[in-house]
Amino acid sequence: MKKQNYNKLDLNLKVLWEGCILASIAHAIGVSKYPLLSNEHSWDKFNYNIQDNNGQRGTITFHNKYCVAAFRNENSVRMSEVVNNPQYLKNYFFNYNQEIIDLSNNETLQYLLDETTYGIVPCITSIFFGENNVVYSKDNLNDIFENGGNLIKYQLLNFNNAIEKWINYYNMNNNEILLLEFIFRKKVKEYNTPIFLSKNEVSLLDINNYEGFKESKISFLEMGIYFNR
Repeated sequence: MKKQNYNKLDLNLKVLWEGCILASIAHAIGVSKYPLLSNEHSWDKFNYNIQDNNGQRGTITFHNKYCVAAFRNENSVRMSEVVNNPQYLKNYFFNYNQEIIDLSNNETLQYLLDETTYGIVPCITSIFFGENNVVYSKDNLNDIFENGGNLIKYQLLNFNNAIEKWINYYNMNNNEILLLEFIFRKKVKEYNTPIFLSKNEVSLLDINNYEGFKESKISFLEMGIYFNR
């Protein structure tokens, strides 16, 4: 890749990855009370998906030394070109390495397909790529945030600031906060090891809300976290 064609972004991929884990666990706890929010965060293998129900969505792929994060903002001024110019997407990948391109095409962009004047194709308004914790994009950070990247503004915060945001967002009580912190610490330490929550830990969720409890269980399962009941 000719890096002079890209902007180097001041982003830390470890912070981002941990931020996505924290957000997902907070979500899994929160939807036990608010099941209508169940579509906002999800995991599929190593792909993290996020949307806000207001025309923005994104997918971040974490795979080995690479990270690809792509976003679509339906309200972006870029959308007109996205849906009418078949060359639009290629501009983002000019001179990038083939491994990143393959990962993007086979994973990240498959979650962002939509109908255009030239067929069903990935539709994005911003994207960035990471390799060995160095992050590049055709866009600068301001452009990324204006074109869907603001979806991950909490995921890019340090732990203390991020957890405060999620506590407020899901109106968490003390027991839920303790559960969030416990699961997060365990998950980032041994990410590939399944986690089994005890009956007492599960009882900290809103188990009387049938729809919420069902959605919570699904969200936890996506992260390899299981309920003992």
